[in-house]
Amino acid sequence: MKKLSHFINGKELAGNSGRYGDVFDPATGQVQKQVPLASVEELDAAVRAAAAAFPDWAAMPVLRRARCMFRLKILIEDIKAISFVGSTPIAKKIFEVGSANGKRIQALGGAKNHMLVMPDAPIDVTADALMGSAYGSAGERCMAISVAVVIGDETAEALIAELKPRVQALCIEPGHVEGAEMGPLITQEHHIYGPEGIRFYTRVKAITQRWHTGIRKGADFHFPQLG
Repeated sequence: MKKLSHFINGKELAGNSGRYGDVFDPATGQVQKQVPLASVEELDAAVRAAAAAFPDWAAMPVLRRARCMFRLKILIEDIKAISFVGSTPIAKKIFEVGSANGKRIQALGGAKNHMLVMPDAPIDVTADALMGSAYGSAGERCMAISVAVVIGDETAEALIAELKPRVQALCIEPGHVEGAEMGPLITQEHHIYGPEGIRFYTRVKAITQRWHTGIRKGADFHFPQLG
């Protein structure tokens, strides 16, 4: 079984904690590799390297920094404060441990984003954007849309009409299959979120139908218009 390594201060280092996490092939569910879980000493070494590099990094033009980030896939963090986006269990753990040690924490777990669709939105463009966000990367990326809040029944029906054939035409295959548009969930445990996708259209309509009740009770809504 291949074991991955840490990348600290420009060097690959084998983990010394003795603890590893499994890396699954989502298409088969088989463990392909193992990633080392850092020890306290390894984490401290990474923080020291990041702190030493920070002055030059801060002086670097933003465009060059962005290129470095995309090329090297590295994350520079200041240990005085921690910002995290990822799964809810890990976000909770980071928040608990960080706050207990007097750190400022921004822990975004689950990344549940909402899309607000206004009545004057171009429905075809909106449907394309929603498809990419809801189904791209199996819906497991930071900007995945989990709830679409559509203003008005007419707009909701038009959006559903655009979405339905797109969803039915999705090519769902393992990522290595040519033409695949949506791959499998990362692990079997993620299957617990499956019904959310089935309830998506129901939630779209339920949200729009509730607006009328509020308006009848005297609520006054004003929405910005494009152009």
